[in-house]
Amino acid sequence: EFPVGSHLHFELLVPGLAPPILGEVEVARHTDRLRERVEGFGGRIVSFVGDGQARLHSLFAQR
Repeated sequence: EFPVGSHLHFELLVPGLAPPILGEVEVARHTDRLRERVEGFGGRIVSFVGDGQARLHSLFAQR
């Protein structure tokens, strides 16, 4: 389990979109396993590598 405030690198693989979107996320909270019925954490993206942010925005704009 990563403590709240931890910074982690991420790689987002999207079918049909290469290369992957890379960046850094900060752990914002942990799930409540009993209430949410899932184990994990919520994060906040703090930075992207290269044009990753523009590519992610473009991906959402297409949907």
